[in-house]
Amino acid sequence: MPDPRSPYFPDIRLLNHLRQLVSSEQRLIGLDPDHEAIAWLAENLPGVVVHPLSDLPPAGMIESSSVDLVLSHSVFTHLPEDVQFAWLNELARILKPGGLLIASIHGSKVVADYAKSLLTMDLNDESAHVRSEMESKGFFHVVGKNEFEAALPMYYGAAFHDISYICEHWTPDLEIKAWFPVFALKHQDVLVLSRR
Repeated sequence: MPDPRSPYFPDIRLLNHLRQLVSSEQRLIGLDPDHEAIAWLAENLPGVVVHPLSDLPPAGMIESSSVDLVLSHSVFTHLPEDVQFAWLNELARILKPGGLLIASIHGSKVVADYAKSLLTMDLNDESAHVRSEMESKGFFHVVGKNEFEAALPMYYGAAFHDISYICEHWTPDLEIKAWFPVFALKHQDVLVLSRR
């Protein structure tokens, strides 16, 4: 297994669990722009079909309206707005009508924690800017990567969402079925959305 401190560790455990639940008629597909992570999956998780992605859509190897379920853990938590919408459109394309997207976001708890951390570093103006953007727009993105994220796209950073922003902007092709605040890792909100 990879380093448990790696951001991929929970996702790999999830894939490993799901791998044991799929029937012979079903396929489990792993997609990621990190080619090293994809290579590791191909080598270590038999039964999972893996494809490296480009930084931006499409995921051309996946047919339109062919997927029942997309699990997107800690992806939209890192995308700038334009890339977020590009991937939402692509996921809507590949999902069957009624298919589900389960995605995590940085919601109000993470926003408050981030703004507070800026205050502890005496970055009062930056903290006020985050709060102002969240109040006026409901979305904020800051670019920055840690040591585990070096191979990821240049736009990668931290994205923060208000649920009202999700309701207004994520729903042209997707319907919100459930919202679980602070559900994933006692940190991220989880959304369940259905393809219209």
